[in-house]
Amino acid sequence: MDPNVPPGVPRANHADVLATPSVRHFARQNAVDLSVLAPGSGKGGRIEKKDVEAFLARSATAMESNIAGSSEEDVVVQLGRTRHNMWKAMVKSLEIPHFGYSTSLDLTALHEILPALNAHIPRHYRSPPAHPHPPPAVSPSAFYPQPEPAELPSSAHFNRLTYLPILLKTLSKAMLEWPLFRSSITPTTSTQQSPSDKPTLTIRPQTDISVALSTPTGLYTPTLQRVNTQSIYSLASQLAHVSHLGRQTPCQLTPSEMPKRGGTITVSNVGGIGDGEGASPVLVPGGGIAIVAIGRAKWIWDVNRGDGKGERRLKIPVSWSADHRVVEGAELVAFIETWRSWVEAPHRLIAEGV
Repeated sequence: MDPNVPPGVPRANHADVLATPSVRHFARQNAVDLSVLAPGSGKGGRIEKKDVEAFLARSATAMESNIAGSSEEDVVVQLGRTRHNMWKAMVKSLEIPHFGYSTSLDLTALHEILPALNAHIPRHYRSPPAHPHPPPAVSPSAFYPQPEPAELPSSAHFNRLTYLPILLKTLSKAMLEWPLFRSSITPTTSTQQSPSDKPTLTIRPQTDISVALSTPTGLYTPTLQRVNTQSIYSLASQLAHVSHLGRQTPCQLTPSEMPKRGGTITVSNVGGIGDGEGASPVLVPGGGIAIVAIGRAKWIWDVNRGDGKGERRLKIPVSWSADHRVVEGAELVAFIETWRSWVEAPHRLIAEGV
């Protein structure tokens, strides 16, 4: 679109443009469409060379004006409270030696049971239907009315499960097998350490998992508490709720979702944003003993079977960082393999009564 020609102004057909061959050649050399100059200033509306030159001069002036208008001064923006807290936390993270490990998990079996799980989402977790169905003629509550579950806020409703709540549930199963990964560190506070004054690990009886949440006001890590006692549907509901609260401006997350004692593991779900294969998640003091970044699930042709044959599998990349002051590299890898044994055989959850 030509900046010198207002929108909606009809242009002349090239065949109707009057101009001498020399003017046409001059216009082509300067990439000027003669149809935008018609009619020209010459006899009978002929376009003259001076018309093309005047157009070029106007275009140069308009370009200089645009450049001048875009060269504004730098703007200094002070970090808000949340980003300033992130700044301080990242600086403190340099005190923690990280051990990183990346691998992928096979979600094929989990993917196959997902439709059945979606088909049986309990009614109180679903968004209310626009046209409620009449009660069935035969109902379990006809003999003894069941107490209605507590009403959930609309932000906690969902109509479709994703992989994340199932990954969190299976992660909690692995954490129950590994007390180290449901532990929190208590560093020494004394400036003059004695042989008996050493850091301690506090092992929790339950599994608390924090979730990294990117919001308009910054990064938050709300905590899902007692994940081992909750159903997959309950976890999906909580994820929907904390995501809604975090997206509000200002952020509406409360101490109930952001307890002082956060999770012992933090999960960052970056697969919904990027398509990368690996990450280097960062641990901060007080942010747990390990952190995992979960990528995007992809169907791939897997030939790592030992027999040289391949098959189509759904794989998801995961990248871990652990606090190397208390977690050995071999321990992290073995813990991830325990998690894998739950993710890749989700029917184990049935045997466990989940």
